Amino acid sequence: MDKDYKKLTSKLATAFQYRFQCELISNAPKGSCLKHRFFFPIRQSLTLSFLSEVAKIFDNSKSQPNLSIYNFLGTSYPWRTKHQQTISHLKKFRDKYLMHNDLKESQDFNKFLGSIQLKPDDVMSLLAEAFKQMEKLATTNKKLD
Repeated sequence: MDKDYKKLTSKLATAFQYRFQCELISNAPKGSCLKHRFFFPIRQSLTLSFLSEVAKIFDNSKSQPNLSIYNFLGTSYPWRTKHQQTISHLKKFRDKYLMHNDLKESQDFNKFLGSIQLKPDDVMSLLAEAFKQMEKLATTNKKLD
């Protein structure tokens, strides 16, 4: 469990890094080199990488073993209910846009984004809670079902 735990917490940290690097570019002061149009696709790539990484962390696919938070925390942890809608939105975004290029959804991407209502603050809250629970797991060294 120790090796997989380290891999998963590394993925959580990577997702945070993607988000913070994106925020650094987005919030750079006017006139900063980070406001150059060269960085716009980088910001978009960081955002998509962030969402993809978080979606993978919360993938509950049982078809094959995967490095999922559910392998450590189980599926009935109490804080999951609070974040269930965000997890569902992430899965839909991952399945329909990031991984499978669903033709129907890609024809009107703005409509698709509006329909899933995926908010960055909700995703960050979910990620922060996951980190907190993984930290608790490390100190108790037992599954948190």
